[in-house]
Amino acid sequence: MLELLIVLFLLSIIAAMAAPRLLQVYQSFGNRIDKDEIVIQIANIGTKVMKRGVGGKIAATIPKDVINNALNITAENRQPPPPLPYELPAGWKLKTAKDIIWLDSGVCLGGTLHAFNQQTRLTMVLKRPFCQPETIH
Repeated sequence: MLELLIVLFLLSIIAAMAAPRLLQVYQSFGNRIDKDEIVIQIANIGTKVMKRGVGGKIAATIPKDVINNALNITAENRQPPPPLPYELPAGWKLKTAKDIIWLDSGVCLGGTLHAFNQQTRLTMVLKRPFCQPETIH
């Protein structure tokens, strides 16, 4: 009977040490899945834009005339393009210093994109013309 109590005591100590680490591993795994999903979503924007035939942008602050010229928005065609076809995992946001523009053909003009949530950050370099994300750690 004493041996059983000692074994249970040792198991409870081991479990108490492992439980906090298990939560951290779970959160880390969830963040890795979210990062992979973001990379996939960004990589597929060009194809989706080409299929719908209408370009778009991930916005930053930049003079509107530069954006309008790149997206071929004229005085008679003032409609801004619809949002780009991507979805971020819950709690994630995108930030860029310069607009990243996809033309109607699906060609991307390139840039650097930062995705972040409260716990982690992901930086991607999008090289023209296809903007397949290259992650920077």
